Amino acid sequence: LDTIPWTAKNSIFAQLGKFAQIANLTESQRRKYDKDLKIYRDNKNILAYAQKRSREEGRAEGLAEGERQANLETARILKALGKMTIAEIAQATRLTEDEVLKL
Repeated sequence: LDTIPWTAKNSIFAQLGKFAQIANLTESQRRKYDKDLKIYRDNKNILAYAQKRSREEGRAEGLAEGERQANLETARILKALGKMTIAEIAQATRLTEDEVLKL
C-alpha cells in the first residue's frame, strides 16, 4: 500500500469497509440485502437496455427522415430540370406521384 496514491488507498479502504459491513450482516439481513441488490441490478439493466433501444430507434428514425429529405430534394431538382416525367421521378426517388406534384 505504500506505493499506491492516497486517493486509491481511500477507494480501497472504502471498498473493504463495504465488504466488512456485508460480511457482518445476520442471515435475514443478508437475504434482504441480496434481494435489494438484485432489484437494484435488475432496474439498472432495464434502464440501460431502454436507453440503448431508444438511441437505436432514434437513430433509425433520424436516418429515415434524412433519406426522405434527400429524396424530396432530388425530386425537386429532377422536376426543375423538366427532363423526366412525374412517374419517373417518383420511381427514382421512391416518392408517390402526388408528393412529386406538390413540390
